[in-house]
Amino acid sequence: MTIRSYTDAVRNQILASIKRIYLGTAKAAGLAKRVTDTFVAWLGKGALIKRQPTMGGEDFGMYGRTKYKVSTFMLRWARCRPT
Repeated sequence: MTIRSYTDAVRNQILASIKRIYLGTAKAAGLAKRVTDTFVAWLGKGALIKRQPTMGGEDFGMYGRTKYKVSTFMLRWARCRPT
């Protein structure tokens, strides 16, 4: 990775931002795996469908941006009758 900036202050801010985003992403990935593993244990692997990330609601993305750094995981729950 190459970081270019004109001042040390800007370079330090960029590096701190990258670290914050990386750690947040790693934390969220760990939460998603734990939740997914739990549902696989309960329902079986064939009952889950992996989806692409979505924005959800306009406030959902803000949860992890508070001073509490809340980990987020969006789950869509659906039920259908067997055919």
